[in-house]
Amino acid sequence: MLFEINGSVVNAFVEPQFKHLSSGHLVTVQYSDLDALGHFKHHMQGGTRIDLSDKYFHFTGYTQLLDLNYHVAGSLNRLEDLFVEKDVSPAPVAYRWQGWEEDSSEDLENGMQTEDWYGISLPGEIEAIRWELEPSYVGFYVYPLFEVPADLKTITTLGGM
Repeated sequence: MLFEINGSVVNAFVEPQFKHLSSGHLVTVQYSDLDALGHFKHHMQGGTRIDLSDKYFHFTGYTQLLDLNYHVAGSLNRLEDLFVEKDVSPAPVAYRWQGWEEDSSEDLENGMQTEDWYGISLPGEIEAIRWELEPSYVGFYVYPLFEVPADLKTITTLGGM
């Protein structure tokens, strides 16, 4: 779906491979120029891809639907309007993730506290991290990586010994 952000045209959509990974709904955002990418860069995490051979959109990044809606002029976007039938991005080699665990201890201001957890994992481990391992997350954001981070290379190498 095409949008205008800070005077630049962007293409935003939810790919099938990312449809159920993130509780915040991971959105692929394609940019036509570097200025548009620069305006939105601090709201993206994970890998940014550059494809100068693409006719219209040279830069691709990833964000959550809530962040996209914050920057798009006009009405909020419905998630269903952003689904596409075919993956555009290559399969990630790893994911950067952030989870929020709800704590039962009382917080004076809002009643509950949350604890943040961060990590990097291989694609085959992301579902287990979200659904099967302790702690149980009330929020879980996932961002694709297209190069294996040095931290994960070290851990993987040590684990394989």
